[in-house]
Amino acid sequence: MNEILDRLKKIYWSMIVLLVGLVLLIEFFFMDLMGGAAISDDANLEFVFQSLATLLSLGGLFLALRYFKMGTIERQLLDDPLSKYQPFSIVRLIILESIVHIDLFGYLLFVNSSFLWLSLIVATGFFFVYPSKERFLSETGYAEK
Repeated sequence: MNEILDRLKKIYWSMIVLLVGLVLLIEFFFMDLMGGAAISDDANLEFVFQSLATLLSLGGLFLALRYFKMGTIERQLLDDPLSKYQPFSIVRLIILESIVHIDLFGYLLFVNSSFLWLSLIVATGFFFVYPSKERFLSETGYAEK
């Protein structure tokens, strides 16, 4: 169990470093390179993209935080928690990571700070999915022998 959690912690921190690096790259390289100008000036496209990004961000955050409480996932975790916890945790981290990437792409495309706020809201979800022994025990119902 400790090996699984150590591996998940490495994946978790590498995703956090990737996100911070991506934000710094966008803010200090691409924005300076473009002079802070938006790639797209189409207001209709920005509205549609922002609406979809908002729905995707809020829905994806809810999905990632409640992932282990879904019926099929919960049943599989009860059957074999040690082998199933790692792939399901990685899927949950990928959900959060991909949504933040979409929001950062929206910021890069339209230079609208609401996309940064969306990515910050979703990135706070990482605090609630940190892989620890207590979280493993509470989410799987696994009792150490």
